[in-house]
Amino acid sequence: MIRAPNSAVLVLTAAASFAALLVIAASADQKSSDRPALPYGFIKLDPVATEAYDSKAEPVARVVTALDLTYRRGWETIEKYFPELGIPAEREIPINPSDASDHRFAAQLATEDPGRSPTALVMMICSLDPSAVSGKLKSLRDELVDATNLPDYSMWTLHDLRHATDALTQERTNFAGVKYRAPRAGLSYKQAMQLYAMTVALIRNDTKWKEWEQAMNRQGYSNLDLPDMQDFSNRLPLRLEDGKDAALLLYRPGYLSQPLQKGEFEERADVVFIARKANTFTVEQFPVYLTADQAEWNPAWILPKDEIKDTTLVARKFEYDWTRFDGPFLWYQRDQFNARVVYRCTARFSGEGIFIEAERFVSPRGEVKKVIRNRTYDPRSIRPFDPATDSRMDPLGVDWPDIDSSTASLSKRPSRIEDAFYYVGHRQFLVYQSGPNSFSSSLYPPQTTAAREGTPPVATDRQTLQATSPAAALPAPTVSADSFRAQPDTKTPH
Repeated sequence: MIRAPNSAVLVLTAAASFAALLVIAASADQKSSDRPALPYGFIKLDPVATEAYDSKAEPVARVVTALDLTYRRGWETIEKYFPELGIPAEREIPINPSDASDHRFAAQLATEDPGRSPTALVMMICSLDPSAVSGKLKSLRDELVDATNLPDYSMWTLHDLRHATDALTQERTNFAGVKYRAPRAGLSYKQAMQLYAMTVALIRNDTKWKEWEQAMNRQGYSNLDLPDMQDFSNRLPLRLEDGKDAALLLYRPGYLSQPLQKGEFEERADVVFIARKANTFTVEQFPVYLTADQAEWNPAWILPKDEIKDTTLVARKFEYDWTRFDGPFLWYQRDQFNARVVYRCTARFSGEGIFIEAERFVSPRGEVKKVIRNRTYDPRSIRPFDPATDSRMDPLGVDWPDIDSSTASLSKRPSRIEDAFYYVGHRQFLVYQSGPNSFSSSLYPPQTTAAREGTPPVATDRQTLQATSPAAALPAPTVSADSFRAQPDTKTPH
């Protein structure tokens, strides 16, 4: 909780002060609630309250919009040559339809979520030897290599970073009234990559909000809680040599999941292990849930009506609150939940062709292990849940809500990725963006009778095996864990 100096007072008009005495009894119920509320006679926000909110929202807004632009421009570049990639098919085409035990299908994505990132696919294409590709694949590789060859912006001065990012951005105000620098219209993929890399370096070294915090401390304010902008949002593609392997951490601030129970929300990141052999790349992906303080970030006062219309923004600023309506938590607890592998694919590049086959799995709720969070977010040190050796968290039930049919309209793929809604593959748990830094979620459609009875439902465009169905035990990883030897997870003591 932010503490204001003793001299800080709320200014009310004389009439409002008198009227406030008349409503004490009527507001008793509200006082007993944690729901943010403005005092009677409220005039305007204290500038410190506004700036305290902006100190959290502005850096995140800059990173997210820059990152989103790289995603959008990356897919646009890929789709110029391979229009079938990047868009989930309306219907999965089995690789071996005669074998019911073979769950592989022809895929359009090298990884699934968070945020439909093209990073892994871009990395694979850029890693190919130019003599091994031809035609449109060679043209795509050349364009991607040029766009992702970036200088080391960490060596730039703060003045140069500010000047360079200002040249590629314009001031914009988001739904919460926060001013931030957003990408200019018409930037190329190369410019988008440059802007994102510069933004990451700038936010890591910028002193703007630290200086503000120090000034407020001198005025008597404390516990202003600037967010931890440790560079785990750096999603720049790597180069992978033949016979080598790599690990990525895909993270999009504000991408939410519920690993244990419906009433809790955690920030989700995805670890991606990639191994290369000649022109073939194998991928395994599993979620990592960064734990947040539910009482602060997902408070009990949030009701279904608030998911539809947020009416507490000004009151949250007044009370120095920060919830999942405002953006990512960024003050993670010391532990995290690692899930089992949920996506596995093999990508082959031959001549001018790209061939991807994949398997998708649904990890039942509770199929996670609790480990100590690595503050460097090194993906090589993060291991997936293994049911053979790891203790399973107690599974908790799901209260299936009734979702209005209008939710179906969210499935349309918008042209602007920052207006997109994201869903986990074809699963029923949907996460969508309701504003530039505001995210909501729902389950759609409601659980089928077959799933309630434990029978896997037939997969559709928005539906696959439910977490409550007897999801078959996942086969052993195709990418050897020995390839990613690093310090093992440290179990959280009970």
